[in-house]
Amino acid sequence: MSVNLAIIGCCASRDWVFSQRRGAGRSLATRPHFHSSALAAQFLPPVSGPFEIDPALRAGDQAVVRRDLLRTWPSEMEALRPDAVLVDLSYEAVDGLVFWNGGWITRSVSIRQSPRMVATLPRALRPIDDPDGFAALVAPAYAGFAAFMAERLPKTRILLHRARFALHYRARFGQILPFPEQRQATSRRYNALAEGIEALFLKAVPKAEPFDLGQDLPVAELWHRWGLHPIHYEEAYYRRFLSLFRRTFGQQAGWGAVADGGLDRLSETRRRWKAGVKPVSDA
Repeated sequence: MSVNLAIIGCCASRDWVFSQRRGAGRSLATRPHFHSSALAAQFLPPVSGPFEIDPALRAGDQAVVRRDLLRTWPSEMEALRPDAVLVDLSYEAVDGLVFWNGGWITRSVSIRQSPRMVATLPRALRPIDDPDGFAALVAPAYAGFAAFMAERLPKTRILLHRARFALHYRARFGQILPFPEQRQATSRRYNALAEGIEALFLKAVPKAEPFDLGQDLPVAELWHRWGLHPIHYEEAYYRRFLSLFRRTFGQQAGWGAVADGGLDRLSETRRRWKAGVKPVSDA
């Protein structure tokens, strides 16, 4: 069984498969992956005026900003016609949205790499600052997403990954240590906001299936390929994610062996970091 999976969300929903893309075979397609783009932005009024993307940005960041501005997600989904869409709402919870030139865009990490672009943007509407105002903005967008999926992709399953910010991380010799107190407090706030945003999403998109690993909170990983961060999880989380994927689509779902290979590569990455050898990035 081959499964065609699209992802929109942060690296928490990507890293379980990302590192193996150069492996042998791709029985599970994961393109397009919409990184650094809020799902809500794709179903809000687009920017109407002219815009210029900072040419000093890396090519990958320019592509992220362009796809967000041009609202390419729906057309890419229609072309791909995936078996399932894996959604997480981390960017809604953390980055928020900016009203600019008559439309809404994600206050993404890619845009924030450009001081020139940041200087032109007004203050973002973020749930951490105005939870009620943010909820009033995104609820109709989620309803628009539900209508799009029902009309254009009625057979595509919608999986909601309940990604959470870790309060602890696994350190060099395997011990689990807490993040600094201030970062823990911020992570708790983001996790509470994510719960509220997910409730809005599930109300607007009753077809969505919570893709929940059933644990209290994940543990982050000091040796993660992208560095230590509350949503850069330890390898055990990605293995549980793979197991849940198999239970969802069947034990023989395509790409399982390749995904295992990817997790083996994550293990090798961790060993190489411990040995002081920086691995070559696939990004």
